[in-house]
Amino acid sequence: MKKGKLSGPAFVITAVAAMIFDAQFIVVQRYNRPIVLRVMGRKGRVCRESVAE
Repeated sequence: MKKGKLSGPAFVITAVAAMIFDAQFIVVQRYNRPIVLRVMGRKGRVCRESVAE
């Protein structure tokens, strides 16, 4: 078995696995942001980004 043959598919598999793993955090951050801003607004705290909008 050649050393270079295994590195190609192994890299693709681990890259896809890492992308799927990171995607779960991206989705959570994307859909929880309005909820977090609403809760912060109730408590009187305002995020700097929301003030600029």
